[in-house]
Amino acid sequence: MTRRWPANAGHEIVEARSRVRIGVDANCRSATADISRPIWLDGSQRASLMTRAALVPELYVSDLAASLVFYLEVLGFQIEFDRPEDKFVCLRLGEARLMLEEARSLSKSTAAEFESGEWRVADLERPFGRGMNLEIEVEDIVATDQRLRERGIAMLLPLHEKTYRVGTERLLVKRFLVADPDGYLIRFSQQMKRETIDPSDR
Repeated sequence: MTRRWPANAGHEIVEARSRVRIGVDANCRSATADISRPIWLDGSQRASLMTRAALVPELYVSDLAASLVFYLEVLGFQIEFDRPEDKFVCLRLGEARLMLEEARSLSKSTAAEFESGEWRVADLERPFGRGMNLEIEVEDIVATDQRLRERGIAMLLPLHEKTYRVGTERLLVKRFLVADPDGYLIRFSQQMKRETIDPSDR
């Protein structure tokens, strides 16, 4: 992947172009993507977003270049800030924030590595992130679904409706599930309807 990291830590809008194979499911089906769009948040956007969220997932990835193609071009994230020397980037999509860092090794950290901040408590094997999924709320789930399908991304669960009980209310959402290049599960959802539950139906 060819990238031009701006010398002033992202205060320019830059374009990156690449073509990277992306593994997207357990059957090893893949897709390719070309990045040819502004991928940095502009100054005014960063100024309003740099407040710290209470919880921001940070994911170890095996190949940051491949992950950036997937998250920037395929999913539509933009870069909020980065540390190229650490192969680290913080991404933003709407109100969702996510940090990625390329793992220096796929093996369990030694005591010295752990002390220095490399927190790999076990060997990293695909799929990464077993036992968790990341939910990202979007304003137009149908358009998001279409965007991914046009780029050849396989759906682990296709677009469908799901109803949840939230306290005394019933919530209807549309959602679908995909996997990133390392196997992390990404669940896109959109709230469609919220209604009070009749006490007799509880």
